[in-house]
Amino acid sequence: MIEAPFIGRLERDVQVPMRDGITLSVDIYYPLDTATPLPTLLAMSPYGKNAQRMILPAPVEARVTDLCAEAGWTNDIVDAGYIHVIADVRGSGSSGGTFYSMYSEQESQDGYDLVEWIAAQSWSDSNVGMLGISYFGTVQLVVAASRPPHLKAIAPLEATVDPYLACYHGGVLDGFYSELPHGGMTNNTGSGMDLADAKSWSLSYREDEELQDALDSALSNPDIRQYNMFRSILESPRRNTIFFDNLLNPYADSPMWWHPKLEDIEIPVLCGCAWYPDCGPKFVRGPGQIWERVKGPKKMIMAPAGWLERPFHQYHRDVLRWFDYWMKGIDNGVLDEAPVRLWLNGSETEIEAEDWPLPNTEWTNLYLGTHRRLLNQPSRFEQIEPDGYVQPPPLSTRQLSEVIYSTGPQPQDLTVIGPVALHLFAGLNHDDGWFKATLLDILPSGQEVEISHGHLRATHQALDPERSRDWLPVHPHTRDSVVPSVKDEILEYSIEIYPIAHVFLKGHELAIRISSGDLPGLGFSFHLMPSRTITYTIYRDAQRPSRLVLPVIPREAGLMRRP
Repeated sequence: MIEAPFIGRLERDVQVPMRDGITLSVDIYYPLDTATPLPTLLAMSPYGKNAQRMILPAPVEARVTDLCAEAGWTNDIVDAGYIHVIADVRGSGSSGGTFYSMYSEQESQDGYDLVEWIAAQSWSDSNVGMLGISYFGTVQLVVAASRPPHLKAIAPLEATVDPYLACYHGGVLDGFYSELPHGGMTNNTGSGMDLADAKSWSLSYREDEELQDALDSALSNPDIRQYNMFRSILESPRRNTIFFDNLLNPYADSPMWWHPKLEDIEIPVLCGCAWYPDCGPKFVRGPGQIWERVKGPKKMIMAPAGWLERPFHQYHRDVLRWFDYWMKGIDNGVLDEAPVRLWLNGSETEIEAEDWPLPNTEWTNLYLGTHRRLLNQPSRFEQIEPDGYVQPPPLSTRQLSEVIYSTGPQPQDLTVIGPVALHLFAGLNHDDGWFKATLLDILPSGQEVEISHGHLRATHQALDPERSRDWLPVHPHTRDSVVPSVKDEILEYSIEIYPIAHVFLKGHELAIRISSGDLPGLGFSFHLMPSRTITYTIYRDAQRPSRLVLPVIPREAGLMRRP
């Protein structure tokens, strides 16, 4: 069997009017028995509702599935007594209107109108929820922030919370969206976006003089020009309007980077994703941000490392129990369970907790030391000759330079759960560059296993003092906050490393790799590298104590193992 048959009744291409007269197209999947009105689960994206088939699920790395089949397994949803509505967002599929940008305020308004239209139908009992992963997950937050009265609960899995940071990791441009719209993803397969009418936000909404300045700046930027594909998109925006706009809006204060105010979400939220390295790192930071900021009841599930299979079908039991409680009033014990459920990598067990970060976390510093060691204490010496590396541009080499600092073999198991940060004292011999910090578990065999990573562009090193914490640096990434580096000036760079839940087993080494590059074809995505050869100098003496901040869970904490 390649495709599971749908057991129910299907209405295709139903036209739903929006407040401005544009119509969106939806497919409606009903159970066979619709004698009484039922609750509805809505999924929406620009990937095309026709792509949401129930083909045989496969791991993403098998490269035969469609990464964009993320709306949920319809048979499970309908069998559980829900109507499943899958919508093409404005400007995609068979919907009307124009698509200008991802996760936009327009999509927030359209989602509001879709929810309220569903609630008014004779087949609806007026209770509406939303589900799906990735784009389908993120758009749930976009819609929920507009507070549709009949939206009762959401389950945003693999969701991002900030479109700027989804496209600029630490201010460093991610190349993923140069490929996603047309489906040609570096290390994955997907049909891409089904954009029927896509226009550039920048060409449509920026003032002519401002637009020309932005375009001239991008076209003259040697870092961009070294990637011929990027330059081609700038010269011909219709190739990829999304990435064209990303290139022209490199600062977070551009109006294009509208994002929902999570604090306005007061309905129940089930969030989560799979752990890095296989799942995109931008998704891994999402659940913690959602957990901290939404105001309603919430639950978090973090799955074993690896992409969820496509078509999306895993965790439907948890998702449907969540909706059963909040939309059907079934007392199934979902609130009697611990609100946080985490797969603990390394120990290969599942644990439960009452909050995130875990209440018994001990924030622990490990200091970069001589001989590439990670030490429990900072250096006692005022000045030590620095470390460093030289990174040529990708047009010159595919070799990535790096330095690695390690604890050496662990004398006992070390459990680390939560956000991680690297505070790095460094200098550059140019006015800009960027750092990539990768947390490693080095096995006794010498194999290096990536656990998580983070990026920071040097000129974006300014911190937001109100939102930053020692273990979670927050950077404004606004035009006014960007300060060019002074050649060889030593500054402290605070780098967010995406959260982890990992046991570094006895005999394994915990290590941090510091580098300044990644290349197309070597991972989930790649980042814009400088077009110059740059020398990075790293300091780790008493005056400049570079350190790694870890959320260590003490052995005596007694983690709650899930049965």
